Amino acid sequence: KYYMLYNPSGLYGPFVMPGMIIIILQQSMLIGIGMINGASQERKMKGIIPGIHPKEGTAFMVFGKSLAYFMVMLFTSTFTMVWVHNWFAFPSKCSYLDVLPLIIPFSFSTIFLGLTISFLFHKLEQSIMFLVFLSPIVLFMSGLSWPSESMPVAMQRLAMLIPGSFMVPAYLRLRTMGVGLVNVSYEIWALYIQMVFYFVLSVLFYKIMNIEQSDGESVNQKMPLRKKTLKKINKIIDPGN
Repeated sequence: KYYMLYNPSGLYGPFVMPGMIIIILQQSMLIGIGMINGASQERKMKGIIPGIHPKEGTAFMVFGKSLAYFMVMLFTSTFTMVWVHNWFAFPSKCSYLDVLPLIIPFSFSTIFLGLTISFLFHKLEQSIMFLVFLSPIVLFMSGLSWPSESMPVAMQRLAMLIPGSFMVPAYLRLRTMGVGLVNVSYEIWALYIQMVFYFVLSVLFYKIMNIEQSDGESVNQKMPLRKKTLKKINKIIDPGN
């Protein structure tokens, strides 16, 4: 007799969809953050809204943004990992609460990564085109469609920059194989390191953006004074005009 330990149905859906859910959550959050930042940059260039100058510090502003995005991520992850998981009867050997210590660093790593790369987008549509194009590449590097051990070393190193590359194998081992958190401690620590790294990067980029905005606003404020000064000088030089 043969017993299917981790995929009792033997179907392709229960094999690939639990990992696909993680990639979908990650890419959806990255696209959403990119669209929001791209739309705000587009409005700033048109002069519709002024630049943001946080009084409490850039780190507090970035952390506040991340908490708002985390609430969205928590809702979507609960919906997909509980309701969708049970609806399609995917293999489940642990509860959502058991996976929560893994979801928290993954969510914040994805959010801070989104805040970091959102400075590449100055229009709303740019994030959709760029990140949707990268989605198949991210799926490939996660090790879900191809073993990561069979990839070139350079691609393995590049995959370490993506939160889903650590989250997908750890989530599958927890949810499908029923291992404990001790067995995925490497992935958990890697996600926490990513979270801190991308948080520092996002704070740095926001500070640079605020400096550029303040310089631009100071130049715009000085322009009318320069025009008035030039008019007075012209009247002194040529009173007839």
